[in-house]
Amino acid sequence: MAFKTIADGVALPAADINTYLQKQAVIVCTAGTRPASPIEGMTIYETDTDKLLIYTTATWQQPWNMPWGRMGSATATVDQGTIGGIADVTSLTTGSITYVANRRLLVTVSVVMLSVTAGGLRRLYIDKDGAVVALAFHTFANTNEFETVSIHFYDSPTVGAHTYKVRASSDANTCTIANSSSTGLIIVQDVGPSAAP
Repeated sequence: MAFKTIADGVALPAADINTYLQKQAVIVCTAGTRPASPIEGMTIYETDTDKLLIYTTATWQQPWNMPWGRMGSATATVDQGTIGGIADVTSLTTGSITYVANRRLLVTVSVVMLSVTAGGLRRLYIDKDGAVVALAFHTFANTNEFETVSIHFYDSPTVGAHTYKVRASSDANTCTIANSSSTGLIIVQDVGPSAAP
């Protein structure tokens, strides 16, 4: 259905009321047929993307005051050999994702670590764009001990592309990553706004 502007002094037939007026409260369109001159607060539903969007501050956005859900994630089901110095955990990266300014993100990581020897300190990191932004520590009392280690990071990134990934390290090569025992995970979720759009 196309968008229709009703002109002054023109009769308003039932067909226009039924076809346009009743349905333009939420405008049904495609990404390529959005209204040409939108005003703030105008709402559309895109049939080709299945997105509900509201026009705010010169852009179409998802409803601003609501969480937007999963932005990126990755899982790992393969074991990774002995971890010594800081290293990427295989497969646990979101890849580059373009984020909107003034949004809050929750980054959650969970992996299974297996002790090669008792003692020693193990570390799990969340890395953003090549820099460590969150860190968890763990020590095993015994050899061949499995432990699920989790870490969370609350972020409000700048507008643009960012990559989150999981890294790990251990003192004296004292652990491995055992993701075949329980799937390793990184997930980035938009949990709502941090400021106005």
